[in-house]
Amino acid sequence: MKKYLKHVIAGLLFAIFIANIGFAKDPTTTDPRFTEEKLKRIEKNLVLAMESSSPSLQASAALILKQVKTNVPEYGFSAAIIPLMRILKDEQREANVRIAAALSLQDLKSERGDFAIQRTAQFSDNGRVKHICSWLTYQRLKED
Repeated sequence: MKKYLKHVIAGLLFAIFIANIGFAKDPTTTDPRFTEEKLKRIEKNLVLAMESSSPSLQASAALILKQVKTNVPEYGFSAAIIPLMRILKDEQREANVRIAAALSLQDLKSERGDFAIQRTAQFSDNGRVKHICSWLTYQRLKED
């Protein structure tokens, strides 16, 4: 288990490093250092981190995904949608982790993610999560 966790943390640190490389550049252009292979590896490592039992690792992975998506808007990150939805819908998780998942889902702009945010805004028992998801739903409706 420790060996597995070391690989997940190493992959997450790699993703952080790659994500931070291009933040000083123009956000409308894609960084050529983000190859398809690197993006698949980043996505795989972030999904592994989201499926871990550590709330801080889950929140970090969700927020890193949000940052990488900002740098590479054309890449879909479709494998991360379901793990983010699981985090968002789980009422037993910490509010901060659920909010990080909602923010990442919002940036992915998928129908499934938007629907999960909308339902969480309606049915969540946590007031903070419900409030944030309500505003994210409003923002998405305003964009359309």
